[in-house]
Formats: sequence, structure tokens, C-alpha cells
Amino acid sequence: MLDKVYHNQSFRFVYVFPKFVLGEDEKLQLELQEKKGRRKLILNTKL
Repeated sequence: MLDKVYHNQSFRFVYVFPKFVLGEDEKLQLELQEKKGRRKLILNTKL
């Protein structure tokens, strides 16, 4: 895996989970945070 992603460079990150099912009122939240930084990305979705 790359340590750095530079300006105008893209990187595809794929993570595979074991199969699971969410309940009707449950949602999936993914949080990505920089290792040595302040930026954080939170993705909320209802499947």
C-alpha cells in the first residue's frame, strides 16, 4: 500500500468485509483518518 498520495494523483483503496446484514433501522458508517494528520472522512450510508 502507498504511504503518500501526491497532488493530482489518485489511489484506489478496496477493503472487503465478511458478508453481513444490517437491520432495518441500522446504517453503515465508515471513518477514514490520516495517520499523522488532522483530516477525517466519515461516510454514512443506509444499505
